Amino acid sequence: MWKYISGVPKVIEEKKKEKNPKAACDSKGSKEYEKNRSRKFSAKWQVGRPWLQHDQDKGMICKWCIENKATLMAHNVFNSARFIDGCTSYKAESIAYHEKSAAHLLAQQCHKAKIHPEKMPANLAR
Repeated sequence: MWKYISGVPKVIEEKKKEKNPKAACDSKGSKEYEKNRSRKFSAKWQVGRPWLQHDQDKGMICKWCIENKATLMAHNVFNSARFIDGCTSYKAESIAYHEKSAAHLLAQQCHKAKIHPEKMPANLAR
């Protein structure tokens, strides 16, 4: 209702910016901060992720995707070598994105098939 009264939406937006100073920041300042920011690997990211390893030179790597690279290529799901060659984008969202990727999910199935071949399809248990 307030949006139909002239001048009220501006006042509401200004009050929101006063309450949340980060919202008032322009995105340019945020980009400058990210450009100069130094990120590091956090060991807590490995909790519950036995596949995640950190290499000083390469960055974060996925042990399961490396082990099953040939299978991933055979199933045409290998579209990024990011966690095979090494990922230096030290962000939790990078790890979450990789965990949801089709390649990682297939590599996870292959890993389980190697541990318990009786429970998996024959084409994955190699």
